[in-house]
Amino acid sequence: MTPAAAPLFVSPALPALRAPLRSTVFIAAPHRHLRTRCKSARRPITLPKPPSKAPSASLSPPPNTLPVTLFNTTIHLSARLILLCVPMLWASYGICLKCLYTLPWALPPALFNLLRLTVASLTTLPALFHHLQSARSHQTRKLPVRTALVAGFELGMWTFFVNVLQIVGLKHTTAARGAFLSQMSTIIVPIAAFLCGMEARIPRAVLLACVVSVFGVALLTLDNVSSTFSWLGDGMMLLVAFMATVYILRSKQHSSKAHAGPLVPAKVIGQTFFALLYFSLSLLMMPGSVRGVGAVTWFTGATPILVAANVMLVLWAGVCICWLSTVLQMRGQSLVSASEAVIIFTSTPLWAALMAWPLGERFGPRGIIGAALILGATAVAGRAGSDKKTA
Repeated sequence: MTPAAAPLFVSPALPALRAPLRSTVFIAAPHRHLRTRCKSARRPITLPKPPSKAPSASLSPPPNTLPVTLFNTTIHLSARLILLCVPMLWASYGICLKCLYTLPWALPPALFNLLRLTVASLTTLPALFHHLQSARSHQTRKLPVRTALVAGFELGMWTFFVNVLQIVGLKHTTAARGAFLSQMSTIIVPIAAFLCGMEARIPRAVLLACVVSVFGVALLTLDNVSSTFSWLGDGMMLLVAFMATVYILRSKQHSSKAHAGPLVPAKVIGQTFFALLYFSLSLLMMPGSVRGVGAVTWFTGATPILVAANVMLVLWAGVCICWLSTVLQMRGQSLVSASEAVIIFTSTPLWAALMAWPLGERFGPRGIIGAALILGATAVAGRAGSDKKTA
């Protein structure tokens, strides 16, 4: 037998002593002898087990939640709850415009649109500078950043047309009716994508939703209970849906070719540029005498309370509606499926109707049925489109 395979010898030491039994263990190994002592020779020699980790006292956060830290306290909010704030913010834009038309002294709509977009541009400038710096250091296979900026300006132009139509349309119709009519873009988008060759076919659910929504629009426009009913206002809000469709299709094409990062800041800056151009042209088209008298008499009815109300409307529309809604949408959609997000977004007209209730806007029986048909049709069409993308 080789020394490496030598057995383990145990020899008792001083068995006559009444002290506790001790033994000496000799382990034979090549070129050396290791002498160890154990407490008892009868007890088997076992290797110590590694210490087990104590269970963590902190509980794991629930799924589909986002951590929000307020005053050194972290709160986990549901992603669906965060995403529900997005249509609420979108619906409040029509209420801001209606408040401008009802206040005794308010900013002109063109100036209001320019100021809110200026505030939104200031909030997106840091993100634009960050994307420009990162694009210089990291080259990608997509088109250059200059192309992304041009694409962003084009998207800003289409969004500017949507804003102008909203400003004109909501002057002649209610905010709730305008929200339901502009929500028709959810149904128009898949049909327009099929006609442009971007989609292979139109889902049956979209065709059914289109037929149902036509009846809903007819009932909603025939419900002339409101004193601000006008075919011009309803027609403008339907044009909003068509312009929004063009914006969605063009943004889909640009996002697949150019850098996605600079698109949003460039779009907002493009909106601001076209809003400045629109405001300048509106001033130049006024006669000189009317422009001078209007500038003098415009400030006569201004009070500190009314000025503060206009400033709050500008800040709300620029920071919350333009910037915060985009941030919440990006964070919420990262944890919520596309089908759930579309269903949540189709609730925008409902929030607009609830917010317009204090302004005295009501629906008649035909308006309620028409609004329900439009809401159900947009939900079905949006669910069908999102299911097709995730399939």
